[in-house]
Amino acid sequence: MAAYYYFVSTLSTLFFDGTHAVSHAEFLETARRFVSKQDMELLEIAELMAPPLDDKKAKRAQASLVLNSYFSWERALRNELVRLRANRLKKQAELFYRPSLPEWNGQKTAQLVFAQENPLEAELLLERERWNYISMLEVNQFFNTEYLIAYCLKLQILERLKQFKKELGEANFTSLYNEVFHSARETTVLEK
Repeated sequence: MAAYYYFVSTLSTLFFDGTHAVSHAEFLETARRFVSKQDMELLEIAELMAPPLDDKKAKRAQASLVLNSYFSWERALRNELVRLRANRLKKQAELFYRPSLPEWNGQKTAQLVFAQENPLEAELLLERERWNYISMLEVNQFFNTEYLIAYCLKLQILERLKQFKKELGEANFTSLYNEVFHSARETTVLEK
């Protein structure tokens, strides 16, 4: 792995509860000027919520300890959420499982998130747990590709957190509720 002393030293420090100076897209654009082609491929694969299903990308991600570990964690988390949701709905979950190795931290996180009654609190908990797991993976990674991958993933978390607005959530809920209510009402009128 290459060392990127200059590039890393120009990046602002990221905090879960804080703002960030650069977007994920801007980060990738700047990275293209400083990192090798091979490392850039890893940064482009580093998608927070989309572990690669493509065999070529999945194999490429194995070149990074941070990325490979994170994707394993994310797959375990998603598989456990599928299992929990399927059990609640009394449906078969196997159709939605993705191949993965057991990863207990991801499964534990899914159980904690699933237990939340408030959807916003569940999402915030999920993002906090993602952040914590990535932070654990980046320990002792300085000025290298692994650090940049962790940084890239954390930027995506911060961008996702900016989308959580109480007013927008309430407006979406009200809109969806009204749509379902009117649809049910029309069905009742047609049946009479």
